[in-house]
Amino acid sequence: MISQDVFNFNIERTEKNITANAGLPFFVRYIHELGVNQLADTYLPLPGNTKGYKPSEYIDTFILLLCGGGRSLEDSRMLKQDQPLQTVLGSRAVYL
Repeated sequence: MISQDVFNFNIERTEKNITANAGLPFFVRYIHELGVNQLADTYLPLPGNTKGYKPSEYIDTFILLLCGGGRSLEDSRMLKQDQPLQTVLGSRAVYL
């Protein structure tokens, strides 16, 4: 443990899975509360089969990318590989 006197916290080593993207689920929750997902699923075309993704699922991914500092669709790989973030968001959280 590292102690210091300037800030009111200590730094410790842990074996737990942590993520630098812990704030991102709040943005997804916010757009869900606004009803953006229902609007997207109502007015945008739905997938042609049961294995496809709904428009709202793509919007969740784009919101995560934009709020997480993503600059291209390739950055969604970083979010998809973030296991603690995936655990918080659910199994089909990042789709691209």
